[in-house]
Amino acid sequence: MTRLTAVVSALLLVAAACSGSGGDDAAEPIVEGLLEEEGIELDGNRAGSVAVRGVDGDSTLTFGGDRLPDDFPLPGPDEYGIASRFEFESPGGKAFSAVLEIPVDHFDRTLAMYDAFLRDEGFGVSADSAGDGQARIVFVHGTRTDAIADITMSGDTKGVIVSLTWTPSG
Repeated sequence: MTRLTAVVSALLLVAAACSGSGGDDAAEPIVEGLLEEEGIELDGNRAGSVAVRGVDGDSTLTFGGDRLPDDFPLPGPDEYGIASRFEFESPGGKAFSAVLEIPVDHFDRTLAMYDAFLRDEGFGVSADSAGDGQARIVFVHGTRTDAIADITMSGDTKGVIVSLTWTPSG
């Protein structure tokens, strides 16, 4: 694990821990202090997000924001809120991750949208699911020569969480 990866992982944990008690405002001083100690550059706040650039200048992590970025490779559902998101750009490509909250009655149509998208884009798709009448979880895994896409949807009668991960490969 590179030093940047270790620091970024710690930052993500701090940001996640603070998200329930004041959000980005509570995490900001902690994150800035850790970055300064490691000699990592913090790039201003653009559209509600923060970019972290490694000392070598070859890797950048961007997290935060209230919408999926324009270059996010997976489509966003019709209605969603962002619980968390990040992008990690390195010489090997750009990886994306997001956790979305969607309305309960959008579970099936959102799952169908992602399944159709992956198949239309040439991914080999596998899926697994579990649940009962009250709660369920679905794992969708897509592979293509240049990328891996993972979608996890979990929900009950109170809400639905969608986790999206895109990793370049090859």
